[in-house]
Amino acid sequence: MLWLLWVWCGVARAQTGNYVPSGAEATNFGTINLSTSTNWATDRSASPGFFAANGTATYINASDASNINGYVKHYVQAANQGFTFPVGTGTDLRLLTTGGTIPSGINMATAWIVGNPSSVNDPTAPSSGAHSVTMVGTGIGAVSTAGQWDWLVNNGAGSAAGVTVTVSIPDMSSFAASAADLRLVGWNGTQWVNLSGSTGASGLTQDNTLSGTMQAGITAIGIGLGCTTTVPTLSYGNITNSCPVTTVNLNTLVTNTAPGSYSLTWYTSASGVGTPVSSPTAASGGVYYAFYQNAVSGCSSPASASVLATVTSCVPVGAGTINCSKTQLTPSPVAGTPSQVGLVVTVNVTTAGTFPLTVSGSGMTLANSITTVSTTTTGLQQFFIPLRYDGTALGILNFTVGAAGSCSADLTTPPKKGVIDVWTLDCIATVGPALR
Repeated sequence: MLWLLWVWCGVARAQTGNYVPSGAEATNFGTINLSTSTNWATDRSASPGFFAANGTATYINASDASNINGYVKHYVQAANQGFTFPVGTGTDLRLLTTGGTIPSGINMATAWIVGNPSSVNDPTAPSSGAHSVTMVGTGIGAVSTAGQWDWLVNNGAGSAAGVTVTVSIPDMSSFAASAADLRLVGWNGTQWVNLSGSTGASGLTQDNTLSGTMQAGITAIGIGLGCTTTVPTLSYGNITNSCPVTTVNLNTLVTNTAPGSYSLTWYTSASGVGTPVSSPTAASGGVYYAFYQNAVSGCSSPASASVLATVTSCVPVGAGTINCSKTQLTPSPVAGTPSQVGLVVTVNVTTAGTFPLTVSGSGMTLANSITTVSTTTTGLQQFFIPLRYDGTALGILNFTVGAAGSCSADLTTPPKKGVIDVWTLDCIATVGPALR
């Protein structure tokens, strides 16, 4: 049985379909079948409308064609009472599900907001406005510009800390190299923080799932990219003398005091030449070497230790626009003859960083364990990507260079003659007739 209670506040406006205006709620006490309509929506202003569910009430048969384009609220009537919010754009479903530890008596609401959180505003208090994707917390290298889930607890005045949140993601193939790199992130008023820990998504394609644990103060939920910010703990097993050898942390300047006294100084040079690094951290990145200064006679100290660690800093996700007409394969593949070729792509880079790669078609795969390309500068960049050709009949080659975009190349067209045959759509210098 379907029970609905419509609570109207404010002035009703002309609207087709099932629509809840600003300040109003349509409360569900039973089951609503969303497939009965393709037009479910609410107001998305600072005081939005809500399709609400009380306790065990549900919305069933949500799909890309039938979802609620706006806000859905759940009134929790029992401890740990989970709920699935069938939110989206009206034509694209972006489910959010709650579970785990949920206190009775609270209400939670959400809506999917398409677009870059840096420029597409979250409309509701207490953290309305833009949420810059460049403001990230520890362990997060970047935040997707695909969109965000607005997150309201007790109409914006409460916390749902400890609640497990699982979302169905948009396609993230151009954002991350692997599903393991994705993280659920939450906007805490000043930055996007990691809600997933070290756990990634079930996949990179649309409708795969990504989970995290809610923290206090979160007002929006997004999709982030995890990165290494922890510093490894190191053991100096290569030091073979009577001096004390202990396990230390790379981000701490170490001084050992017993039985003798010697200090440890970090250098980026294996020879110890140059300015010492007083306290290298993940933010500085790089490879570090240890050099010892002995202060007590009778305890010999080595000139240096071996390489101690490589510290990886967060790498941002690159952005830009690929120029498909500049695509080259060098040397040009010979149909039926397996070989390795180089895919040369030209990108106008607007944000320096890393671009995940995908390649398919014409028997081509990424070679030499290359899955990404990176740059530290903006502007026109040319990337050389090694490919392995298995001899399959040549046809359409498809490739994606992260957020720069995708191209398709018809390799059945003949290559152009150069010093070596190069397949390209670009103009190149060719070999002319010999002069006598």
